[in-house]
Amino acid sequence: MGFKTTTKYIIIGKNSSPEFPADFSNKAIFINTETGEIHNENNHGNCFKTENFTNIFKNNWKRKEISVCINKSPPYTFENGTKEGIDIEILKITCDLLKIDVKFLYFSYPVGNLDAYFTNVFAKNICDVYNRMRPRPLFDFTNPYMFDTLHWVTKTPEQIPRWKYAFKIFTLDIWLSCIFSTTAISLVWHLTTLNKTFIHLPQGFLITLKLFLEQSYSWKTSSVSRTIMFINVLFTSFMINAFYKSRFTYLLSGFNVNKPIDSFEAIMANKMFVILPYSIRVFFEHDPKANEYFKKYQIVGNPSLEMHKVPYKKNTATALPERIFYWRTNRYINEDMRPLLQIINPSIVLLMYCMILPKGSPLVEPLNVKLGHLQDHGHISYILSKYKVLIAERDPTLDVKKLTIDHMQLPLALWIIGIIVASIIFLYESKL
Repeated sequence: MGFKTTTKYIIIGKNSSPEFPADFSNKAIFINTETGEIHNENNHGNCFKTENFTNIFKNNWKRKEISVCINKSPPYTFENGTKEGIDIEILKITCDLLKIDVKFLYFSYPVGNLDAYFTNVFAKNICDVYNRMRPRPLFDFTNPYMFDTLHWVTKTPEQIPRWKYAFKIFTLDIWLSCIFSTTAISLVWHLTTLNKTFIHLPQGFLITLKLFLEQSYSWKTSSVSRTIMFINVLFTSFMINAFYKSRFTYLLSGFNVNKPIDSFEAIMANKMFVILPYSIRVFFEHDPKANEYFKKYQIVGNPSLEMHKVPYKKNTATALPERIFYWRTNRYINEDMRPLLQIINPSIVLLMYCMILPKGSPLVEPLNVKLGHLQDHGHISYILSKYKVLIAERDPTLDVKKLTIDHMQLPLALWIIGIIVASIIFLYESKL
């Protein structure tokens, strides 16, 4: 477009015959804002004009409009009385710069083979351009003018039932260690302090349990080994009890969820069904494990249209561009202002959007020039900023809950069961 490594100045104006100052020799270009012509200065100080891209386009494109295939996927394209969205605005401005009209045709997103789909569309002259797709080698395409990232999307993990809080405090390995150590301590305690027989072993276990619950136990001995054993039991029981109580209080006062799905490996481990078009599988073509998984668990569909199923199906995931996910995520919020969907990072791949055209289309270069103009002058960035969604944020103080009787479901239930069992045994013993 007339730029050279020596270019230092850009002169913008309406003068059709620009004259460069002598000291601007070979350092400036002139852009005529009325005609779109670009003038450059040669080594002799004279001006010459480069070819006008608009004129090139008009000489090769005889019609007064172009037809563009689009698919409904907010915020790129949607209906709000009129056609709106990122795609609509970019295409309208681009065609205004080319001084031609644009006709929009709605088509559903192709979920099958893209090359076969585009071949059919262009062979039947359904449209001149298919908008916002990734480059396809079998067709002509513009330079990428917009970017997004593709992410896995799953249902937000559900809250842990309160009755599980008493067991979720420690992991399984800690629970097993506690049970083993309590049993071992009880056994050693019994053999060293009470009796060499096992008749009174439950009494030793009861004493150890009392210490774990920080209840008093009076015992005197002159044996150093027994004293050391007693100190060890007291210290261990105190530490475990302290950890348990602090963790239990933390869980009861907060909002706790089941383990989240945080990667594609976790999706496969949980055998989740994935709603995907075939075109996304290309990103996993070198992963045999993923391809075998898709053969069994893929549901072919358009993620933008099937997104509403994910929050209400426990074992379903999909993949969406980040911009589409955040545009719709505010629709999927429960009564506590918690999102029903989560996006998984890092992204699967960077998406480079361009326009797909038939081979040899005269539209390619003019579209590249005007889209490049919109990029360079910040128009596309401005349009994207207009559709940036503010995510509904939850007040963090709502996650801190007061302890109520509802939180004490498990101990109260065990208490009632214990009273019932003790009462039954008491009635049985009283009859004997």
